[in-house]
Amino acid sequence: MKITLFGVRGSFPVPGKETFRYGGNTSSLCIEFNDKDFVIIDAGTGIRNLGNYLIKKEEGLSDINILFTHTHWDHIMGIPFFAPIYSGGAKIHMFGPSSNDEQSLKDIILSQLEHKYFPVSAHELTAEVTQNQLSETSFELLGAKISTIRLNHPCVTLGYRIEYKNNTLVTVFDHEPYHHTIFLDDGTAQILEGNSPLSSFKKLNDRLMNFIEGADIAIMDSQYTKNEYFNGKQGYGHSYYEYTLWLAKEAKIKKVVLFHHDPVRTDAQLDVIAKSIENNIVENSYQFEALLAREGMEIII
Repeated sequence: MKITLFGVRGSFPVPGKETFRYGGNTSSLCIEFNDKDFVIIDAGTGIRNLGNYLIKKEEGLSDINILFTHTHWDHIMGIPFFAPIYSGGAKIHMFGPSSNDEQSLKDIILSQLEHKYFPVSAHELTAEVTQNQLSETSFELLGAKISTIRLNHPCVTLGYRIEYKNNTLVTVFDHEPYHHTIFLDDGTAQILEGNSPLSSFKKLNDRLMNFIEGADIAIMDSQYTKNEYFNGKQGYGHSYYEYTLWLAKEAKIKKVVLFHHDPVRTDAQLDVIAKSIENNIVENSYQFEALLAREGMEIII
């Protein structure tokens, strides 16, 4: 598998001179299994460059599979600018979590294509668009086994485990550790107090740990630092990098990519965090490699 990151930022895009090294586009990545088969995860603003990359490779007219982790705007907002959806020969297959309201996955994503928002409407698209609404499940796609798990985020959100030819990639974004806050099926947050036994949190955290265990690559939400998280960021549905590193150690991950950078974070601030991550790994004797996600980063397993 060749994994290329086209968007690594969380919440909203932040282009500019202070973010160009790590990148300002929101979440989108491409997994290539060979010269022709590929899967996209999420359609933040990074999918615009991803689409142009596919067109240049003359793959823009092939079947395109997009796995959506969830439908928050920063993970779908690039769809109107994804060039292959305007190609008459393209087939776009959307996979993602079922919504708890009456709208389908496809309707939610393509609702951006209305004239009040965008000059091209959904019914004017020349590409064929299909949907596959997912719960916690496993299925085969392009020779890969893909499994899903529900994450802790204020919207129905899925993590993915992709196994291909004895190599495994897992994605865990967006996700908050289970301890004080748990997100319910309707997307609301319930604050759990002392009357909820700690064992219930452990079971939920262990369930995720088992899901990602032994992966070659884990791309994981690390939007905050521990200090930020415990001083006002609990309940936002995101993790802190110290937890991500600990989880990677417990799950025996070989390489972890810390992802979904806070939009307020400049390149210089991310450099400081990168150094802190190096120190954290040394201090805790972790035996895996950790990288801060950057736009354009390529990882081959």
